[in-house]
Amino acid sequence: MLPGRAHSNEDEILFIHRGEGIVVVGDKRYEAKEGTTVFVPKGTWHAVENRDKSKPVDMLWIFSQPGMDDFFRELSVPFGAAPRQYSQHEIDEADRKHGMRRKL
Repeated sequence: MLPGRAHSNEDEILFIHRGEGIVVVGDKRYEAKEGTTVFVPKGTWHAVENRDKSKPVDMLWIFSQPGMDDFFRELSVPFGAAPRQYSQHEIDEADRKHGMRRKL
């Protein structure tokens, strides 16, 4: 099983804009290519795997309610800024605060 995540409070819609790979939703695996749309109910484990690392998978994530934007702001850097390495504690705290669960 791929590492995955589940959101406690939000449904999620993934739209594959460019690229292809595997999307896992619950215990099902789907081929995902350009134009694929995937619905993930809240609380459902899900993951995306890029099978061709030489070609990125560009995705649009849509959440059913506000909140995940704060999660991404907390663990992101502004465009053009130097990348930042977050500690596992910082990631765990952001997950807890925003209702994110991960399995590795």
